[in-house]
Amino acid sequence: MGSTVDISWTGLLISELLLVIPLFVLGYYRTRLVKPAVISVLRMTVQLFLVGIYLGYIFKLNNPWVNMAWVVVMVGVTCQTIARRGELKLRYFLLPFVVSIVFTLIIIDIFFLGFTVRIGYLLDARYFIPITGMLLAISCNPMSSPPIRFITIFIKIRRHSALRWHRARRSMRPCSLLSVRP
Repeated sequence: MGSTVDISWTGLLISELLLVIPLFVLGYYRTRLVKPAVISVLRMTVQLFLVGIYLGYIFKLNNPWVNMAWVVVMVGVTCQTIARRGELKLRYFLLPFVVSIVFTLIIIDIFFLGFTVRIGYLLDARYFIPITGMLLAISCNPMSSPPIRFITIFIKIRRHSALRWHRARRSMRPCSLLSVRP
């Protein structure tokens, strides 16, 4: 396997200059999203910088306990993000989120890293952390979490309606359609 390629500061600045076009469009149509977009880009840049430094150390260590601890942190952040985006109280959904996410990660990581990529050591930081991180990022995507939408809709219906199951079943169709879309 080849060595990694470092992104220069100039390359990073040039790539971020591409954001001028969408920022111009947002400003032109007066969406009031320019400031939040700029703040998001700055936050993302700082986060990626810090994560890059941290992951450099993790990849050099390649310690299974450190790798697992990093994944535990990522699972915690994922649970919090899903709860926030679904407008759910984390204290009620933390255990189901953790169990379902960890169960899914174990199956997919073993299958993908063990059988597809065929690495000898499943907890190798170079593979385990990025693949697990991508899976967790996918689960945070609002378009890929129809069960969260269904739960949110069901909770709202249960609070405000006597026709709970009728409305809940009706809302299941759009949620199911979201789960099968690419």
